[in-house]
Amino acid sequence: LAVIIGDDELTSNTAIIRTMEGGSQQSVQRDDLVASVRQALGRSLQ
Repeated sequence: LAVIIGDDELTSNTAIIRTMEGGSQQSVQRDDLVASVRQALGRSLQ
């Protein structure tokens, strides 16, 4: 799992969560980042 916060994400108050296994990614609001990472980790541990 990678969390990406670049210049564009800083401007839009978002972050990108990318799974390294499948390469899928989603953009989330930074306020929802912790919950989204927990959810992504929960899926990968099952």
